[in-house]
Amino acid sequence: MFTRKGHIPFPLVALIPIALQLGCVTTKDAERVRGELVFTIDRQTLTECGSGRVYLVGTHTSSAFVRLAGRVNEVSRNSSDDATLIADLEGPVGGPPSSAAYPVHGTLEVFVIHSVEVGTCD
Repeated sequence: MFTRKGHIPFPLVALIPIALQLGCVTTKDAERVRGELVFTIDRQTLTECGSGRVYLVGTHTSSAFVRLAGRVNEVSRNSSDDATLIADLEGPVGGPPSSAAYPVHGTLEVFVIHSVEVGTCD
């Protein structure tokens, strides 16, 4: 769930630690994942529709993170405080499973944002 209390002030974007994978990334390494997006200052995760796998959301560049944060703020601005955001994101999955305080499948290093909208996993 996304709450207005979770909005990320622009100056804090640069302070949020994002785990980056080292190495070369090609489009053939990418996975496209659609699911429920939690995007707060404390947590950025995507729970895949259907499988229920949870991914940490990371970005290879700060500009990709700013684009994603901007899209989340734009969509949430015209929705209720308890609206569920559904995102369709693409990038390589890496990192160890369960590397956070909550169980995760890995880190989805987003380089393509296909969509972010209010909705549900159908």
